Amino acid sequence: MNCVKLKLLAGLVWLFLLVEGSFNQGFKISLAGSESISVVLAEAAAKVVKIVGAGGYLGLEPHQTGILISRDGLVLTAWSHVLVEPGVTVILADGRRFTGEVLHVNPRLELALLKIDTECETWFDLQHSTAKAEPGTWVYALSNVFGIATGREPVSIQRGIIAGKGPLEGRRGNAGPVFRGEVLFLDFVTTNPGAAGGALIDSSGKLVGMVGKPLFHEQSRIWVNYAIPAVALKDWFEEVFRAEEEATSPEPAGDSILPGMAGKSTESPELATGLTPEKLGILLIPQIVPQVPAYVEYVFP
Repeated sequence: MNCVKLKLLAGLVWLFLLVEGSFNQGFKISLAGSESISVVLAEAAAKVVKIVGAGGYLGLEPHQTGILISRDGLVLTAWSHVLVEPGVTVILADGRRFTGEVLHVNPRLELALLKIDTECETWFDLQHSTAKAEPGTWVYALSNVFGIATGREPVSIQRGIIAGKGPLEGRRGNAGPVFRGEVLFLDFVTTNPGAAGGALIDSSGKLVGMVGKPLFHEQSRIWVNYAIPAVALKDWFEEVFRAEEEATSPEPAGDSILPGMAGKSTESPELATGLTPEKLGILLIPQIVPQVPAYVEYVFP
């Protein structure tokens, strides 16, 4: 009987040691994974900027988020009322502040490209550091939610899953969504003031998309949490880059810049640079404030 008890006790001790070893091994793996993702998130947060501009009244938030996409200070963000104010403030992760100049705007994609006068140490490379995520993928959203970070404070980080893909349906004020492409729907709340333009990354730190602007779905009566896929960001940036190259390349002799101007002189500065919406007196208003009529602020001569 004593022999049986000893064998039983030895078996229990062996089982305890086995379970403890497995637990410790799993705990070590879990810790290693936590340390790894912490490094990834820290590196990604350094590529995210805070943007402060127009707003601060009638429910319009004066801040949003952007992502660095080049060494020479190009910032990709959401096109919104915040950027209407000339010379928006762009705050880097280390707290340095720069004046951002809006270089390009795509109202159809609701994207804007800004430029700050500095050389960046780290950025998202749209050519090599993007990923095409599928539904079910764990992702992290990095953004300046509620404008909490105003200096060296880190941006907020949210974790969730890509719930699906599809076209946008909803309303923003009295208008529907402008973006017509496929978006990534998220299972966590990213529709917060200041979050638009934030980075959506996977567990390896690759850019998956950009956090979209607030959008309300009338049928379900909920806010839509979504991101614009990285492939759409990449395609537009390449389009802008090609357009700039074509604009700076010399025009072939005899070719006209404007339709119907073949064979006519293009020495006029207006014709040499082409007509722009600004020259025609056309300006884009990204959002009309409710209960405030539109008005003429200034007429250019």
